[in-house]
Amino acid sequence: MRTVAAGPSAWPAALAMTMGLLVLALLAGAVSLVVQKRQSNVEKTRAAAAMTGGDPQAGLTAMARHGCGACHQVPGLPQADGRVGPSLDKVATRAFIGGSLPNQPAAMARFVAQPQHLQPQGGMPDMPVTPGEARDIAAYLYTLR
Repeated sequence: MRTVAAGPSAWPAALAMTMGLLVLALLAGAVSLVVQKRQSNVEKTRAAAAMTGGDPQAGLTAMARHGCGACHQVPGLPQADGRVGPSLDKVATRAFIGGSLPNQPAAMARFVAQPQHLQPQGGMPDMPVTPGEARDIAAYLYTLR
């Protein structure tokens, strides 16, 4: 039996096919990651809404309206790069709010509205938010993981 070795002319076609398959695999992986991230964001939003009784998207809008970004860095809020208060990145995963309050939904909503009532010596002023806005803001903050 005689075997025929593939000559140099067969390599470009095989290489092109291999590269094409590699590109397709990379694209499929990227699409999969985007879908997983989107699903994760949807799950975080639903969980935050359920635990606070608020609407995370309305909370982001309320944070913009009330100028939270003037004092805090707020992920998802354009130009929210304040340095007076702490960054709110990953605030949902912290053990405490304002350094001493347990990080629980009711406490978060109360702290958003009346931080001076809960921590009179704290630096955050009471905010002119309605109870519904406070729940909405808390819901948005609980999406920040």
